[in-house]
Amino acid sequence: MSSPNATASESYLQESRVPQALVVIVLCPTMAVGFVILRLYTRKFLLKRVFCDDYSIIAAAVLSVVLSVFMVIAFVNGSGRHIQALTQEQKILQSRISPSVHLNYLAAHMFLKLSIVLSYVRISVMAFERRLCYVLISLVGLSYLVLLSVSLARCIPFQAIWTPDIPGATCLNTTMLFFAGQGHCLAMDLIILVVPLFILRHLSAPWRQRVLLVIVVGFGGIACIAGALRLQVLRISTTSPDKTWDSFFSAIYGAIEVNSGIACACVVTFRPLFRRWWWFSGAEAEESHMSSGLPQPKRRRHVIDRNRIPTIDSAPVLTLSDDAELALDKNSVAASYPKREVNGVTSVTEDEDWRSADSTTVCGRSNEGPQHSGVNGPLPK
Repeated sequence: MSSPNATASESYLQESRVPQALVVIVLCPTMAVGFVILRLYTRKFLLKRVFCDDYSIIAAAVLSVVLSVFMVIAFVNGSGRHIQALTQEQKILQSRISPSVHLNYLAAHMFLKLSIVLSYVRISVMAFERRLCYVLISLVGLSYLVLLSVSLARCIPFQAIWTPDIPGATCLNTTMLFFAGQGHCLAMDLIILVVPLFILRHLSAPWRQRVLLVIVVGFGGIACIAGALRLQVLRISTTSPDKTWDSFFSAIYGAIEVNSGIACACVVTFRPLFRRWWWFSGAEAEESHMSSGLPQPKRRRHVIDRNRIPTIDSAPVLTLSDDAELALDKNSVAASYPKREVNGVTSVTEDEDWRSADSTTVCGRSNEGPQHSGVNGPLPK
């Protein structure tokens, strides 16, 4: 007859958090990849344009999937169970997988944040706002490259990262290294969460679109909350004698943080996909006019020879493009800027800090939209 202590010890070794971990680790990247596919469909097939931030979010999604694959391998081979229940081979495998998980986590964060800041560059219309975004891009890229380099060079010799039992090997403090990486990710999340409020302060869109923007930006706070929770449990997961059991929450919060960030970065690009929904399109007047049953005027297409149209050199005309994601239309943005009339033509004047948003840069190539200029005479039909 077995003693109560032996029964308790046996039940202790049989404890497992693997099923719960696998559900989260599989569902989170699946959701993120689905959002990325919808984003690419919107850009490629509806807008016919793909931007640099789209390529960056693809890289983040790929790295998120790779991160989840490493996590699944880790949990199938001992993570989520007590370390006393692991074989020696499983312990060695855990020590080799852990650095790969950490490196993929940092790389996925880097491309995710680069994608978000690159999208800020596109919607920025003021020169100093664009300069701020370029500073953020440089800060994000350089800081994460430093973190990745330190993580790769933290042990001497290099093989000690995966095999810490090498005689004479010296390594940096793992707890401090993980704390520095997670603290940096959390700080960048907070900065990126606040920047849109500064960039969109001059937006005069309908209140429903403002509420939608606040909700979308608020969803980004989910990633910040997950990052803060992961920072709280990192010390336990890195210093506990039962690391395979106590690293459960760190892995779960990391998966939620990365993939929720990818999903939130994609949601804001879905406006053209749901253009018929008035919450996204904001075209209340147009919908009411169409629903009234009145006949719609036919649109005539004018072919204009730009070389033969006289322009006003003394009054630069500000041209704005409709932003597909944030509903930045010409009337809503330009309404708050000064106008002046030259030769009977009213134009929005260009301030010294204003950048024309009519040409959209696609990975360094200028994709110019329709130019508007003052005309002294009537336009040809």
